[in-house]
Amino acid sequence: MSSRTAAWLAWSLCALSLALTALNFLLIALILSLDAPIFFYWLEPTVVAVGYSVIGAIIASRLPNHPIGWICCAIGFIAAVEHFSGEYAVYALVARPD
Repeated sequence: MSSRTAAWLAWSLCALSLALTALNFLLIALILSLDAPIFFYWLEPTVVAVGYSVIGAIIASRLPNHPIGWICCAIGFIAAVEHFSGEYAVYALVARPD
């Protein structure tokens, strides 16, 4: 894989993780506006998703053959997907059960 392709892929994965994290905050705001009872656990998954995604994108874009950058990108993306799916499940099942 060329370094340009690796940089594009790493930063695209980072942008997707950050977009999912932003959607998490939108879902949290919607849940709080409906006064639904929630388990409000958002700080750690947000820090993991943002931190690992950005650090992984920096490492993977500069050193495309080094596995640590790609592992960090994967950890950040998985954390963002996990957080988004949890908040969406709360919104769909508790806040809007119909």
